[in-house]
Amino acid sequence: MSIVRIDDRSVTHRQEILELLELAQSQQWDFTCVNMVKNHAVSRKMEILSIEPEMAAFGVDTNIIEEGEQNSEKALFRMFNGGLSVIFRSSPTGDSIAVDGSKSKKAHLIQLPYEMRCTQLCRAARASLDQDSDVPVIMCNERGERHRGRVVDISLCGTKFRFPGDLRGEFYEFAFIETCKIRLPDGTVMRVTANVMGLDYDSRSDETLMRCRMSKVKRKDEIVLENLIQNRLETSDPMGIPIAV
Repeated sequence: MSIVRIDDRSVTHRQEILELLELAQSQQWDFTCVNMVKNHAVSRKMEILSIEPEMAAFGVDTNIIEEGEQNSEKALFRMFNGGLSVIFRSSPTGDSIAVDGSKSKKAHLIQLPYEMRCTQLCRAARASLDQDSDVPVIMCNERGERHRGRVVDISLCGTKFRFPGDLRGEFYEFAFIETCKIRLPDGTVMRVTANVMGLDYDSRSDETLMRCRMSKVKRKDEIVLENLIQNRLETSDPMGIPIAV
């Protein structure tokens, strides 16, 4: 599978739509559906169970059309992961298929959309931690090797790390790192999934700067992060607040 380009745009190419759905399924993105029930908008959280390219459909764990619902218009779907929101409209096919050969577990099929709208949400103020000597991070590469570094700055959805040495052969852009632990200044240990967005090696300092998006952040950790960012911004020069892009 090729890597889909993720930025602010409309996605209309069938292969890219399939890749976005596959990414959302494999990384367990938040996935919701909004449709009308007796003239009221109802939102449901659901899970993508299967992708069926030959049927021009994908399967979810919930039947979105139930008694009393209006199905004359397409339902609105949203996939969300950290700093990326993907929105599209589609309709159920009315069919279902067995999942993994199970007779009891079924996937309700939704037509592949003709268009998806991707929006970057990762534009939030960052807290600079580069001067803090004790904000460590531990990441494991795909071989299970642990690398220790430090946090440069952090927002609610993204962060930068510095690691000693040249790690361009250890981690790769667009890779998802499931083992990423960050110890914040108050001692809170965040366990997140990191999506590597860039690697820059500085030969003079013999350090690698890694830019990441974060996902699977627990709500209690988000609250700690919000307080940390707010405190740092209140004590910094407001004209020098960096913006996460």
